[in-house]
Amino acid sequence: MNSTIAENKQGILDDCERQNLVLEHLPFFYHIHLNEPCNQKCIMCVPDGRHGKGVLPLERFVAFFEQIKPMAEHITLIGGEPLIYPHINEVLDLLAEYPIAITINTN
Repeated sequence: MNSTIAENKQGILDDCERQNLVLEHLPFFYHIHLNEPCNQKCIMCVPDGRHGKGVLPLERFVAFFEQIKPMAEHITLIGGEPLIYPHINEVLDLLAEYPIAITINTN
């Protein structure tokens, strides 16, 4: 873990320990919602199967990632079904260039 990420993480943990109402540091764990479409009809999500059609444009993902990468220790990719996100290969290739843990919530 690089020192910037470690210092930021420790700052958040210190803020939480002091029960500060306002945190002075950025999160180090992110969930990024890539898309709404899904190929399942899970009862806890959208039991009627009417998933939205929204998809995060790749350019917006890249711009957001540029903002968070100095502080991100862990990123979880979520959807709908993130593995049917049309730019999943580009996203994974980009994330693979950095020492950030990645989780994908998939069905």
